[in-house]
Amino acid sequence: MTQRANALQEKIRTATNALSRSLLKPQIVEMEKEVSALRQKVRDLNDAANLQLREINSAWQDDRAGQFASLSKLYFTFAYLGRWSAQLEELAFHLSP
Repeated sequence: MTQRANALQEKIRTATNALSRSLLKPQIVEMEKEVSALRQKVRDLNDAANLQLREINSAWQDDRAGQFASLSKLYFTFAYLGRWSAQLEELAFHLSP
């Protein structure tokens, strides 16, 4: 998806007149829909990770040692989602008029 988005951004940058830009509009709208759907999926995954963090927090006092593996995995999940979110935000910004 990011390769297609980058290719579309390049087409947008090289479009020199109104006609060529208007011909790209259907592709832009479709890409905006894809990016929006992925942004929602990342938000949903982030919400699920936050719920896991709350569960770890609740169990922390009783079982700190047992929570380290889950907490470590969750750290990587948040890092991954953060990178994805930043990329998608940038794509959405560049696609918007």
